Amino acid sequence: MKRRMTIALLAILTLVLAACGPWKQGDIVEVTVPAQFKGPNQSFDEFAAGATQSGFKDVRENEDGTITFLIDEGELEGLQYQVLMSVEQIADASQYDTIESITYDEGMKEFTLTVDPTFLMGEDLLIADLLGMNGMLYQATEGVSVDEMNVDLIVKLIGEEEVAMELSYPVDTDEAEEPKNENEASTEKEE
Repeated sequence: MKRRMTIALLAILTLVLAACGPWKQGDIVEVTVPAQFKGPNQSFDEFAAGATQSGFKDVRENEDGTITFLIDEGELEGLQYQVLMSVEQIADASQYDTIESITYDEGMKEFTLTVDPTFLMGEDLLIADLLGMNGMLYQATEGVSVDEMNVDLIVKLIGEEEVAMELSYPVDTDEAEEPKNENEASTEKEE
């Protein structure tokens, strides 16, 4: 899980840092994201240096571990656009052998993945992390507080209505475990 999470965090960080392009100038706004946006093996100073080098006005780590960016309003619009494009690209299920479809709501609070059973054991499971991180970033750009931020991923097997797996973001990365499918969860309850 830590390896997958690190890869997902690096991918999202790249998206965040690359998103600040030549957009119109405006007021400065704050965007606060969960602590997990900083990679587990990355110091805050390294993270902040990369972010400020990419055009963020200021980056600070809050007492609770969350990270607050100051960003130009025009660049914020660019960031929102980049997140939407990233999710659209990820949601193009034709590029994955194990995914039939990915749908999501307008606020990126819920994603539903319809998958082949091998998805639950394969590397494509990383896609769930990418969707979760993008959903949180989108909500942050919409002004949702970290305390209110929530992204649910519902994984269903092709041809079945039953939920095979549920994931919620943000997660406490110190306590994060591999996601469990419903069969494993019910076995643990019986013991």
